[in-house]
Amino acid sequence: MNMALTQLAYQEDSLPLLVFYPGGKKHKWIRSIDSKVRRGALARVHGLLEEILHTFSDKDIQAVREFLRIEGDGILPILINREGGLYLGGFVKPELFLFREFSPNHGIPIHNEYLFELHLNRLSNERLRSLLEKLLSQYVFTAHLSELEEKEWKERIQSAFYAHPLIAFGREQKVVIESIEKMNRSNLLSQLKYPDDIAYWRQRVEIVMRPFRAIPGQWLWSEGGELCGHEKVMVVDSRTENLILQCEVCRYEVYFNPVDYVLTLPEEFDVERAKKRISTTERQFNEIARNNERLLDKLRELAKLKEKVECLQGEWMRIKETLTSIDQLPRLEGERPHHPVEEMFRLLESSYFPKEQIQPELQSFSNIELQDVRMLNKVEEWLDLLKVGLPQLLRRYQEQLDHYFEQNRASDQLEFMVVNKQPLYWQEVESIFHLIYEEGRNSSAQLLTQVVTGKATNKIRALRLHEARQFGVLQHWLEKDVMKVLKRLEKEGWITKQKKGYTLSARALPYVEG
Repeated sequence: MNMALTQLAYQEDSLPLLVFYPGGKKHKWIRSIDSKVRRGALARVHGLLEEILHTFSDKDIQAVREFLRIEGDGILPILINREGGLYLGGFVKPELFLFREFSPNHGIPIHNEYLFELHLNRLSNERLRSLLEKLLSQYVFTAHLSELEEKEWKERIQSAFYAHPLIAFGREQKVVIESIEKMNRSNLLSQLKYPDDIAYWRQRVEIVMRPFRAIPGQWLWSEGGELCGHEKVMVVDSRTENLILQCEVCRYEVYFNPVDYVLTLPEEFDVERAKKRISTTERQFNEIARNNERLLDKLRELAKLKEKVECLQGEWMRIKETLTSIDQLPRLEGERPHHPVEEMFRLLESSYFPKEQIQPELQSFSNIELQDVRMLNKVEEWLDLLKVGLPQLLRRYQEQLDHYFEQNRASDQLEFMVVNKQPLYWQEVESIFHLIYEEGRNSSAQLLTQVVTGKATNKIRALRLHEARQFGVLQHWLEKDVMKVLKRLEKEGWITKQKKGYTLSARALPYVEG
């Protein structure tokens, strides 16, 4: 806290316990206080303050004065308006002064959440005394908070979060908890025997996981000593004597009592019960897994198969590249060659198995990701392919695909489509692709149509599109027929319509970038 509060302060000899500040950023200093207010409401506040001050320790009182940079006997801030009267009752919450810098050239900025809007003359002595006692207690609490920097309090809240029994247990059992969640979403559950047992287990998971699902994963599993990594706000609530750490992105907050160092979550759970439930849930799944030996054998065979196909990754990548090239051809004649090795490699490469031998246990099963559970019914067929010899099968399949690609490779004179009895050749289609690639995003369908039909309008000349190599490539076409071409290209997935113009799809891009 800088010295601005000392410079802004105004004190009256007749009211030594009160410290007055100009309320409002444009109210730079207090010239005087209205005599009626001084003799009436303020004198009453000062008198009651004298009576209750002895209930606070000298240490607490001194902490408040240091917090507010008060010189003299003052203890309670009061905001005064330009006319010398009380600004909305005058009382202000101590949070307004905490962890903030003030300018000596401006008054105290007003934030409604820090003001008490009240009429002192309407309060009985009993109610006003109670209000002053609570307010002074809040100033004492806030004053002790100011002894540390805001950053230090955030660090202490974070440490208390990690020390919370539920958080500590969750982080300790992270592998088991994540295994339960992964297994609950796994398509393998549908292949396990005894559906009633599986249904019961999943029902129990919803109950067991509630405490951990209530906490954002970025908080619960945070690494590197930084909760979630987002910018967080610390709110001080002097009324409840709590610090509230909030993350707007995660929509989550925790509550910390700096007096007894207790951190509270938005929803508290019985930790001992949570521990027992996690242990029971893991044990129950292990029992289910042990009763599925046939499934276990198939999974182990698939894991071995994946190891074998990974040794032939280079051959498989060449086949994938050829298949991609075939998919990008404008027209295909005859059925594309297929072979069971293609399905086997595709499914196995997008599936995952643990490196260690699969065991009938939760953590082992949860590390299995099958692209398609129908793989389990393909095991014997794929093992037969292995006996024939995968390198030979891949080589033969590559030759078939290469031959098919060459047969269907587009020539410039390939008749791509016919519109209103007018043939459109592949060479002309590629010209349209290049025009869209270069100008399509900012050009309407009408403008593109005029360019390819060779209409040198003022706008086209202004944009210098009449100099484009695609200008007039379809000069004998009607504009309405070119519009049909664009719609056909869009329908077949070659181009994509944007808000204003067009872009090329992934299918067409190789023909302009190659």
